[in-house]
Amino acid sequence: MIKVGYWDQTYAEQRLIVQKENVGKVQYIPIDRSKDDWMLNLVCSLDTFRKDLFPNRKGFYYHPVGTPKCDLIHNFNGVCDMKLPWFSSYETRLPKRLKVDLDKPVNKWWLKYNCELLAKDHCKGLFPISRSAYEIEQAYIKRYAEEYYDDIMKKTEVVHPPQAEIVTESMIQEKNETILKKIEFIFVGTGFWFKGGKEAVEALAKFRKDYDFHLTIVSDFLVFPEREPQYTKEDYRQAMKLIHENRDWITLYNKLSNRRVLKLCAESHVGVLPSYADSYGYACLEFQASGCPVITSDIRAFSEINGEEYGYVYRIDPAMSSKEKQENNLRCLIGIFEEIFNHPEEIAKKGRRSLERIREMHSPQKYADFMLEKYRQALKQK
Repeated sequence: MIKVGYWDQTYAEQRLIVQKENVGKVQYIPIDRSKDDWMLNLVCSLDTFRKDLFPNRKGFYYHPVGTPKCDLIHNFNGVCDMKLPWFSSYETRLPKRLKVDLDKPVNKWWLKYNCELLAKDHCKGLFPISRSAYEIEQAYIKRYAEEYYDDIMKKTEVVHPPQAEIVTESMIQEKNETILKKIEFIFVGTGFWFKGGKEAVEALAKFRKDYDFHLTIVSDFLVFPEREPQYTKEDYRQAMKLIHENRDWITLYNKLSNRRVLKLCAESHVGVLPSYADSYGYACLEFQASGCPVITSDIRAFSEINGEEYGYVYRIDPAMSSKEKQENNLRCLIGIFEEIFNHPEEIAKKGRRSLERIREMHSPQKYADFMLEKYRQALKQK
């Protein structure tokens, strides 16, 4: 049995690394990094040159004290500094860095050092989870560490996340019979603002007098300053007021278990995810796996996992200002909702195609088999 170490318990690790389909062939071992991080912090604190590295490497760099009790390591968004074989899946680029000044010598050195680790033979595979991430990595390495470009990119391969089906055929048929009576929309996302939740509510409110529908919102309305510096407490107050005024057709949940969220997806007709900024968009896959066509923008991976054949897509120009993006979102959403209300029969067709797409492109078994083969190759097993 192959022992695969991983160092975090986040949603991404559980999706991309721990595969129940490989249980019995692979033992997944969570790694406690506290000792390793303590030692690295101590070394950096005693070294004037490296003392500013904390924000640049925290969580994204692993240098073990001793040898981990596993055969190899598979991490998410990280770089390993060790002699064991290792793999990394990532959502945007490697090495990952926070907002730092690359004119500082220490940051330049750190970036190059991590790129050297990516290029070494101990790194056995790099898996961007979208073509978008692959292209970002290409440009990133070419700009900052071109001498390592060939060695890094030859082991880089796009591997989209797995996604299990959430609904059965009978569940699909049952909920599709209710579309013409009342359309059930669902929005899921912690980042209510940058995922376009405010504009979605405003757009739907314009149709309330003419059509019967319901919107479920699952969000705790957290603000991410690096993505949403313009949003204030007043924006939050206004959003709550808008939702409260329309509580006859909106149900709001601040926090639910993943199981409960998936049940709501399975009962819904259309997923609403008009995001300005998403490194991937796992909720899009969950909606599709529930037989729900999804409303998205075309940013990042959305252009790869959503399309007019099985969803509703609109364009966002990256050059737009925040205000222009909000206006564009509202305008496009109004047009899409109008299309949906005028042609509700398309919802069921797109929903079935969405589920077919999940079966074909995001099979958990195929994903698990792929990773197992990569692990065996790294350990030279048959």
